[in-house]
Amino acid sequence: EMLSGDWSSDVCSSDLSMYDGASAAAEGVLMARRLTNREHTVISRGVHPDYVGTIETFVHGLGIGTKSLSYVDVAENGASDIDALIAAIAEETACVVVGYPNFFGCVADLRRLAETAHARGALLITATEDPYALALLESPGALGADIAVAEGQPLGLPPQYGGPGVGMFACRNDRKYLQQVPGRLVG
Repeated sequence: EMLSGDWSSDVCSSDLSMYDGASAAAEGVLMARRLTNREHTVISRGVHPDYVGTIETFVHGLGIGTKSLSYVDVAENGASDIDALIAAIAEETACVVVGYPNFFGCVADLRRLAETAHARGALLITATEDPYALALLESPGALGADIAVAEGQPLGLPPQYGGPGVGMFACRNDRKYLQQVPGRLVG
C-alpha cells in the first residue's frame, strides 16, 4: 500500500480514480481546505511544476484566485527547506504540500514538518511522481502525512480512458477524512 506504516489503523483509504498525479495533488489541497475550513496552502518549490500548476488552476477555479497560495523555495542543494516550510505555516494554513521525493530527487525527513503542521491545525500532503520510490523510502503515513498522492503511470499502465496518467490518492483511515475523499469511486 502506498501509505502503509504507522497509522491509527492498519488500513488507509485509497482511490485510483484521479486523472493523474497532478490532479490528485490538487484534489488533496481541496480536501484539506474542506477538512480544516481554512484556505491558505503552503507549497514547496520542490513539488513537480506540473503539480503546482494544476493546484493553481483548481484553486483559481474556486473564484479566489491564487492569493491563498504561498511558495517556499528549496535549499541550495534542491532539498526541501523544512525550516522555511515550518515558518510559512500560518494560523489560516490548511495544508503544506511537499514532494516525496521532491522534483529534484531529494528526500527529507518530514516528521518535524508534520508535527508542526498538526500542532498548528494544518495537514501535510506528500506528492510522489514515481511510486517505485516508495519501495525504498519510509511511507508518507509513517512520517505523519495526512494525504499522499502519486502518479501511477510509472507502474507500466497503458494509455486508457483519455490519457496515460492515473492519479493515486490515499489518506488517513479516519471517518472525517473518508467522507471527504474525492473521486468517482468514493466522492
